[in-house]
Amino acid sequence: MIPKRLEQLRQQMKQHQIDVYYIPTSDDHDTEYVDHYDKARAYMSGFTGSAGVLVVTPTMAGLWTDGRYHIQAEKQLEGSTITLFRAGLEGVIKVEKFLEENLPQGGTLGFFGQVVTTEFGRKMEEICQKKQGKLQTQLDLVGNVWGMDRPKRSAKKCWRFEISYAGESSVQKLARLREKMEQEGASVHVLSELDHIAWLYNVRGNDIEHFPVTLAFAMIQKDQARFYVQEKVVDAALQKQLEKDGIGVFPYDQIYTDLTKLSATDCVWFDPKRVNFALSQCIPSHTKTIQKASPILLWQAIKNETELKNTRWAHQKDAIAMIRFLRYIKENIGKQTMTELSLTDVLYDLRKQQEDFLDLSFETICAYGPNAAMMHYSATSQSNATIQPKGFLLVDSGAHFKQGSTDITRTIVLGPLTQEEKQMYTLTLKGHMRLLFATFHEGCCGINLDILARGPLWDLGVDYLCGTGHGVGNVLSVHEAPNGIRWRIVPERNDSAPLVAGMITTNEPGVYVEGKYGIRLENEMICIPKCETEYGRFLAFEPLTYVPFDKEAIDCSLLDPSDLKRINQYHQMVYDTMEPLLHDKEDKAWLKEQTRPLC
Repeated sequence: MIPKRLEQLRQQMKQHQIDVYYIPTSDDHDTEYVDHYDKARAYMSGFTGSAGVLVVTPTMAGLWTDGRYHIQAEKQLEGSTITLFRAGLEGVIKVEKFLEENLPQGGTLGFFGQVVTTEFGRKMEEICQKKQGKLQTQLDLVGNVWGMDRPKRSAKKCWRFEISYAGESSVQKLARLREKMEQEGASVHVLSELDHIAWLYNVRGNDIEHFPVTLAFAMIQKDQARFYVQEKVVDAALQKQLEKDGIGVFPYDQIYTDLTKLSATDCVWFDPKRVNFALSQCIPSHTKTIQKASPILLWQAIKNETELKNTRWAHQKDAIAMIRFLRYIKENIGKQTMTELSLTDVLYDLRKQQEDFLDLSFETICAYGPNAAMMHYSATSQSNATIQPKGFLLVDSGAHFKQGSTDITRTIVLGPLTQEEKQMYTLTLKGHMRLLFATFHEGCCGINLDILARGPLWDLGVDYLCGTGHGVGNVLSVHEAPNGIRWRIVPERNDSAPLVAGMITTNEPGVYVEGKYGIRLENEMICIPKCETEYGRFLAFEPLTYVPFDKEAIDCSLLDPSDLKRINQYHQMVYDTMEPLLHDKEDKAWLKEQTRPLC
């Protein structure tokens, strides 16, 4: 199937005299997780991971993806004729370099301009200039191959995110933004980032699975704010509320023509790293521009007191479901048949029972044994493993409640473990706790703290090929910039900003051994003020996830007294927080046993 699609694409390329064609994992909004309509790279390659790009030439095709997906991509690309390039590993050519080397002198480089960023489009222009070539950005060749089988673009109704959850009205947010625009000398602010628009206008939607946003653009001016959406997405009641707040509703594609009408006296602020290439090309050449990130990026990341209060409650509700789930597994393993998919359903049902549940925050990763070595594995009817009473089960999951979004991973002991498995679990937990209880100077970034989590593994020459943590949105994306934790700067991740009180970041070190097992231990944390001394202000983390870790996997001989103290302190917090919220006496008793101090 994939070779046939590639051949059809090459026929399209030949017809339009395109020598190299670039297919990203993206949509008109540079979204990490996309609607089924926009899964062009998955359609053309068979690789279903959330990150990766496909490049096709007349004689070969290559797919680049990061360390989270190397094992998965290798399996899914079998028989596709596509070469896997393991991005991030030493000696692997970067996709931009590959494009430059494989574009013939005087040749044509193609991509669909609405699904790449302005920044990337400009890089491709530079490559074409070097090769005296041309750029073709008008043709959606994958769409031509897909034809009538392509899913329709989602256009589901959006809904008001009430101020009792947002903590700040859209009127107040727009006033803040216009004040910042005036300071910068901008008369127009263009937004294509779906989470920024949802945050600014206090709306949410259901156009992308597990990402509660509406496909939309926004243009903010001094006297009006425009909300560009698909037909019938905004009902009469919501439109009336939006108009009361000074927000007008316009057709989705109209922004492309509205931008062409801007005058020489206008100054447009947009982010070239997020706004798509085709959209920025609509801005007249005589119009001034300010090209940098929107201030919303940081405002959205720093949660207000209402958001923090609500998200604590969301995590407590999520913990009720997780505690019941862990107890269910522990008490029934070996007694009844369990599979990755059946356990995924059990956890979903437990979450759905909680008040104000909206949706999962991402597709649940329930991975047994060797499947867990694939960091973002997703069970299918073909891969669905039967759970045995031995080894590890890794479950990475989360939910959106009206009050907030959760993301948690627990690696669960099902039966006998090898000494290696116990060692790696213990060292992973050791690093997790050292990061969770860190005190650090104001101004530190995640890059300053990453070694706390990786250190115990690095001491053995062991590592994991992904970041240690990412920002989390408020009923938005479970992966949110600009805060994150990793040992090096990865520009495309945009997660190296200083940590600020109010930011929510995950803490998820792990070990992944191909063909054997995977371990990941993940909590969310709120950055909070710690103290101020003559040396400056210091920050710390408040645990936001209230679920115990599996003590059966811990080898206490690998822990020093301070490690034991941290684990016991965390488990005491879990018990004190959750025991009053559990109504089942057996749940209470189980939690008490799981949080007993290690000695």
